[in-house]
Amino acid sequence: MKKLIAFCCLFLLALVAQIGCNQSNSTEKQACPATGKGTIKTENLACVYHENGKLKGELPSKNGQIDGLVRRYHENGKIKEEVLFKDGKPEGLAKTYDEHGNLED
Repeated sequence: MKKLIAFCCLFLLALVAQIGCNQSNSTEKQACPATGKGTIKTENLACVYHENGKLKGELPSKNGQIDGLVRRYHENGKIKEEVLFKDGKPEGLAKTYDEHGNLED
């Protein structure tokens, strides 16, 4: 149940970020800066930051849809959740991690 709730939260975050993603066919890989403020949107990637300036989430897009590995991070910078999206839809199960970066069951 905990994984399902986490996945739903991740999916909703991805949908919200999708609204601001530009349409593009570019396959160029981009990466979010490790620190920032608020939300930074580029052609293929939305980067969201915690209040402390550390990365909160990475939302890749392609052709205006979430596409690629969506990641969320704990406030300490360790990975929190990740799920693969293809053409705006999740593929497979979400992986969740504890605050130390260890994969949870």
